[in-house]
Amino acid sequence: YHTQSDVNVFGVAPVAVADDEYFWMQTKGIASVLVDTTTAVAAQGNMTLSDSTAGAAQLQDVVGEHYIGRLLGACVGGAHGAVWLDLGW
Repeated sequence: YHTQSDVNVFGVAPVAVADDEYFWMQTKGIASVLVDTTTAVAAQGNMTLSDSTAGAAQLQDVVGEHYIGRLLGACVGGAHGAVWLDLGW
């Protein structure tokens, strides 16, 4: 996904994908998502597009940011965290 607030996210790819490759895109359920900031154990909350890191998510810090799912536990910035995705139809 992008760091722009006007872009709708419609799925999460498990790996970086080249233009000529096929991949499985996840839209619902527990997914491993790149998180751009470290969160505490109790920091479960709504996840949105990262303000600073392309392809990453962050805890929602502004009302109206594009919701992608809910963080399920603590994680380290720059690593992947468990997120319950709620994207798609």
